[in-house]
Amino acid sequence: MELKGIVTPAPMWALVKLVEEKKSNSRGIYLPDNTEKTELIMGNVSVLGETRKEETFPCDITSTVIFDKWAGRELKIDGEDYKLIKAEDIIAVVEEK
Repeated sequence: MELKGIVTPAPMWALVKLVEEKKSNSRGIYLPDNTEKTELIMGNVSVLGETRKEETFPCDITSTVIFDKWAGRELKIDGEDYKLIKAEDIIAVVEEK
């Protein structure tokens, strides 16, 4: 789905901008996405929906998170790739050293 403008997630959903990682083999040849065996992907949280009573998000805006490849819904906003995912689908928060 292609959108333009502002997207506000529903309660307990997050809008995550996907992080593009270029994969290459040992010889520097870039590999297409279909050769990737992992089912986890990474993204940066752009917008969080409201929280519900006694529930919180496991991350903040601008956090880098890991979630299942099949979680959520894919969106394209202003030409950028995003996913709308549920808070419960966030598997890990990546903290830089």
